[in-house]
Amino acid sequence: MSDLGDLILSADVYECFDGNTVEVEIMLDYLTVQRISPRHIYRDIVEHIQSQPRKFAPLIERDLFVDVYNVVPGPDPGIDTPRQRICRVCAAEVFLYGLKDWWIRERNKGFLEPSVTERPNCPNGNDCLRQKEHAHAKEFNHIIPVTPLPADSGPSTSTQPVFPSQSAGLVSQASEAAVRAALMDGDGFVPLHVPSSSPPLGDPDIVIGSSQEFRDAVDAML
Repeated sequence: MSDLGDLILSADVYECFDGNTVEVEIMLDYLTVQRISPRHIYRDIVEHIQSQPRKFAPLIERDLFVDVYNVVPGPDPGIDTPRQRICRVCAAEVFLYGLKDWWIRERNKGFLEPSVTERPNCPNGNDCLRQKEHAHAKEFNHIIPVTPLPADSGPSTSTQPVFPSQSAGLVSQASEAAVRAALMDGDGFVPLHVPSSSPPLGDPDIVIGSSQEFRDAVDAML
């Protein structure tokens, strides 16, 4: 996918930012200027999660994927069981789970206009209930990292680990379709981890190293 139209159509993308449409618009403008695709963001999110000590375990423990599919109950092979691919629906869950924190890391790289970066931080921070108000969101910054992050030399590259955001819940049907369309083409599965030098994300023949287990539902689809 070469444009961001599918992300614009996804209500869940805006929900990731607690209804802060100003910040979403800033992010979409940035993605357009930097020519960053949703699939590129997905790769960055997965690489970041896999760089954490517990990898995908926190997502599994939050039951992020438990209601995606209705499958026959079976033995859980364990969180550390290697997995190579993930279905589109669960890839959308991962994307929404990590999108806001990806943007926090990306903003820190210093490629945004001063009119964006020099806004004072809102006293109520990320949890401000007024950030849905356009004027308030435009006046104050609500994208505040939990810990300071060092600047990087280029857009959309690996950064210091930050624990993934827990603001994104299960995907609604309409938004799910939009996010899935933005992430990939081809069959119903995507590699769970694709280095930046690897073939496109939709290639079903890519062989990937070990990753974390995505519950029985995803296991049944692999």
